[in-house]
Amino acid sequence: MINRGAIELEMYCDELGEEFLHYDNTHWMYIGALFVPLQIKPILLEKLLNLRCLKYNSWIWNENECANKCGYHNQNNTEIHYSELHRSKIRYYIASRWLNDFLIKENNKKDLGLVYFHILGINLTNLEFNLFGPKKGRGLVIYNRFFRSVIKAAEYFFPEHKKGIIKNIYHDKGSQESHDYFPWHPGYRINIEEDSKLSVENEEIIFIDSDHRIYPNEEGDFKEESQFIQFIDLILGSVYCCLHDPAESKYKRDIGLIMKPLLSRLLKQPKNKNSNYHYFRKQSVSFFPKGKKENIIKKPIQIDIFGDSIKKNKIENNLYTNRPILLQSDKQTHLEDFF
Repeated sequence: MINRGAIELEMYCDELGEEFLHYDNTHWMYIGALFVPLQIKPILLEKLLNLRCLKYNSWIWNENECANKCGYHNQNNTEIHYSELHRSKIRYYIASRWLNDFLIKENNKKDLGLVYFHILGINLTNLEFNLFGPKKGRGLVIYNRFFRSVIKAAEYFFPEHKKGIIKNIYHDKGSQESHDYFPWHPGYRINIEEDSKLSVENEEIIFIDSDHRIYPNEEGDFKEESQFIQFIDLILGSVYCCLHDPAESKYKRDIGLIMKPLLSRLLKQPKNKNSNYHYFRKQSVSFFPKGKKENIIKKPIQIDIFGDSIKKNKIENNLYTNRPILLQSDKQTHLEDFF
């Protein structure tokens, strides 16, 4: 394997809270992360932005500076959020272009290597909650512990590099921001691991709003970074749609169906180097734990407020990928139905 020295990255993260799965009466938490090497960040950003321009594929932030004068700039300048797709045809159409036209057909099928993401699903029903401390604040302790496992996915994606340097970790605004430990602890823990090939330069997680329209404000201008938060939110939402088959709008179902062929391969053959979807060491989805809680940890373990009692090998040995995709294509909708 060629050693290419260090690679500098940024991370963009989002989560789905406690989600019920009717298939087996379980409750799930999902963490999604987009890893963006700095050398490709401008290219990825340009791809996402230009797909906002539905007619000319050429996005300009300031409508007055745009030569095309399409008249739809304000409508296209919307937040792409999975949970809000049903509220706007334009929002759905841009989302479908991000996933279908760019992620699947261009990036993956042509093996451009612009999109690296990891999604971790945690089966809360099979966790021994007592290991994570008192009931109050337990959800964030769980999130804190498994978030570090998501960060470590960078080692899997870039094994040819001697070291991965995560310059900044961006996270969608949420309850994690007000937690006493989460905003600084994951990066700190990564940095003190002796065997880690990763380091986090800025240990303080940067919480930004996924809606780029609020920037610039007194906290700074993150309108470009917000695009990546929206992108991982959309990827995470489409995976959730496939796995849970929620009774929701046709817009969301169609987004899930776009992701379904890729997700099916990620779950059944995650290490297939020869797939024409070219996802190996670029995109991954995994779940924890693969066994029932009584089989994972067989004796009491002293815990702390960070969840540090769950050792690294306990997580790695209980990860799995093969889960049923419940979303069926017989309910698929088509773009021509909307326009």
